Amino acid sequence: MCCMCRVAVREFGIRALRNHTQEVLDAVDAGDVVFLTRRGVRVAEILRHRVATLDFVRAELADAPRPDHAEASMFGIVSAALGPKLSHNDKWILSRVVLDRSRLVTEDAALDSVARSKPLVDALVALGVEAPDVILVAG
Repeated sequence: MCCMCRVAVREFGIRALRNHTQEVLDAVDAGDVVFLTRRGVRVAEILRHRVATLDFVRAELADAPRPDHAEASMFGIVSAALGPKLSHNDKWILSRVVLDRSRLVTEDAALDSVARSKPLVDALVALGVEAPDVILVAG
């Protein structure tokens, strides 16, 4: 969210939610950030349903380039080697770095560690592909 935007942050307890449901829904509909609390501790965020945003994104992505066979295959290899150790997005990033034989500079120590992990390196060496070149920098 843009730092120039002014968005109200509202908190409602369980009793307020029950007794003033319409006020809570009005706040959500107005775009406020609404938290549900239990004994003063935030336990949930109530978000507005974003159909218009989803429709916009679908329309924008309709013409977006799809991964080619090499990208999809490398993503599969990286995913199989690393399992759930790495986010979906980071797997795509590593896949692209391997295919392009480029260098990845990151502040993410976990990504650096996983990129150098034995399962990934072994999977790539078995295919005759070099391991990704990752440089960890201090953040």
